[in-house]
Amino acid sequence: MADDARETDTPDAGAAPSAQPADDAKGVDGPAEPALVAATAADEGAAPAHVDATDGEAQARLDPQLIGLAVVLWLLAVGIFVFKWDRLRVDWYLGNIKETGDLAGRLDDTSMQALADLAKDDPGVLRMVADEVLGPLANRDEFYRTAIVKTIERVPGPAALDLLVAAAGDYHGVVRANTYVSLGARAKADPAERPRVVETLIGALGTPGDIEPMGRAYALKVLADLEAREALWPVIREVRGARGAGSAVNREAAEAGERVLRERGAEAFYALAGVTPEQLPFDPQAELAVRDAQVRAWERWFVESGGAIPPGERFEEVFPATDSTQGPPPTEGTDQEPQGSPQ
Repeated sequence: MADDARETDTPDAGAAPSAQPADDAKGVDGPAEPALVAATAADEGAAPAHVDATDGEAQARLDPQLIGLAVVLWLLAVGIFVFKWDRLRVDWYLGNIKETGDLAGRLDDTSMQALADLAKDDPGVLRMVADEVLGPLANRDEFYRTAIVKTIERVPGPAALDLLVAAAGDYHGVVRANTYVSLGARAKADPAERPRVVETLIGALGTPGDIEPMGRAYALKVLADLEAREALWPVIREVRGARGAGSAVNREAAEAGERVLRERGAEAFYALAGVTPEQLPFDPQAELAVRDAQVRAWERWFVESGGAIPPGERFEEVFPATDSTQGPPPTEGTDQEPQGSPQ
């Protein structure tokens, strides 16, 4: 029993330790363990060190390419921004003008002036602005085109004048009327432009087939404001020709337009002729026969004052006695007041 207990529980303290257990202890628990752990750590770290080196080389090869691509894209973006900057600014102001007209029904004076300032120094900007009212890209909104006309009016120089002269042939009477007013404002500001403006306005009066008398009424008003005495006969001719709307599609609007044409024409006649309504009376709302007699008195005075009536334009030649109650071919007009026109 003692031997069993000794062998099992307590070794002999005096006995010499066995060599084999010492070796086992040395191999498992002794100084060899740190060496084994260090070697294992070294082995484990060797492979990741190799992988890290490989990834670094690949990244070193990719980074310059990515950086170069980013630089190229950045330069491209800057180039587009720089070269398109004028277009962006013009589009911004044009959008403001359109939106203000659509939502508020008024002119955006701030944006119009900003565009005019840009166009003063850059013909390309002026051309971009003019495209909104001229050519195949012209906007169909007459209020918006009127705002563009008023913008071009603020740009000095012959190029802007040429564009306004072209806009004077717009298909809508409101745009034409506002263009006439803009031309008159320029002629007053720069007398050098007066001859071209007067020529354009007189030409507008003589344009056949103009279906909106209201536009011509404003041409008469501007000619009177410019004291263009050379327009006296065309003024008489316009008043004489407003003799009735006939079978116009919109008869009421046409009659209103012709009435305004006669009223403005009479004002222009008295201003340019230097006579008074008492000397040569005219009633724009009188019956046709009365108006015809009064206009014929104007014609006689014009000839007696040294004026020359072009061949074929005398009253008797245009309206024979048998046709005195019939007007020229039917016309159609509008009684809409142009934006920005003189009241």
